[in-house]
Amino acid sequence: MILLEKLLAGLDARIGAFQVCCLDDGCALPLAPSLATTVHYALKGSGTLRLQNGTAVEILADTFIVVPPSYGVCVETRGDSKTYLNPATACSPISAEPVYPNERHLAAGLVIACGGIHATYGQIRGLFDYVDVPLIERLDENEPIRQAFKQLLVELAAPKVGSVKLAESLLNQCLVHLLRRYCESGECRLPWLAALEDIRLSRALEHMLDRPGDHYTLSGLADLSGMSRSAFAAAFADAFGRPPFDLLKEIRLRRAAELLVHSSMPVKAIAGQVGFESRSAFSRAFKAFCGEGPEAYRTRLQPEWSYTRASGA
Repeated sequence: MILLEKLLAGLDARIGAFQVCCLDDGCALPLAPSLATTVHYALKGSGTLRLQNGTAVEILADTFIVVPPSYGVCVETRGDSKTYLNPATACSPISAEPVYPNERHLAAGLVIACGGIHATYGQIRGLFDYVDVPLIERLDENEPIRQAFKQLLVELAAPKVGSVKLAESLLNQCLVHLLRRYCESGECRLPWLAALEDIRLSRALEHMLDRPGDHYTLSGLADLSGMSRSAFAAAFADAFGRPPFDLLKEIRLRRAAELLVHSSMPVKAIAGQVGFESRSAFSRAFKAFCGEGPEAYRTRLQPEWSYTRASGA
């Protein structure tokens, strides 16, 4: 049984900029991969969330969605032909919106609130970073997430002294309830949750996260965990669904993505810092992981990050 109380005691979430997006029928709103985890809450109407693999998931009012970083989705309303919208025109900052609902909200086919968050467990950064697909929950009438999230939007729409702190407290409540639902249903898809079941695995994982550029061997990771090579490899694959070096490679590439956007380090220096022996090997691996080379990724996302930082996200 996962030590849920340990997870919840160590959970810490910070809130970024939020927007309200209004889609009329026959519209589609592509949401490009972001550096941050994003949350989306359907306030009104119905539609479809189309995932990267083409899967379509129905969205109804009071559907709560957590999209991991570097994962693109498209929100669509009913209708065969689609008008593709730009978030810059379809969405407006929550701080500029009257408290929901207003006349524009009532006329739209789907109204969805979207925002970036940074959620951590203990010393582990990016609680949702290694989730393979978005977490999607349709909430019942009495589900506490509904009340907490809507109060969060009220705080952001009409900020007062302490509103950011209160909004982050409400966000933590939403995530606690979400994680509780997943843990109690046996659908825990977060690697950190699996690691909590075995402190030996968590020691190796935290070392990989803290020092991704170190040279690792299977024997060395097994020693960190106090296990034999074969026992460690089997336990790791069972907990994380992949071999340790597959996850290590992803950790390195995700850390490189952070450095590309958050620093001015040369690409070659970043490659070395996260454990790649050459810039060319790093560039090939990064393009295979993100769909574009490191220079293109930096060019596309650094302006977004700079704007987010300047606006207080």
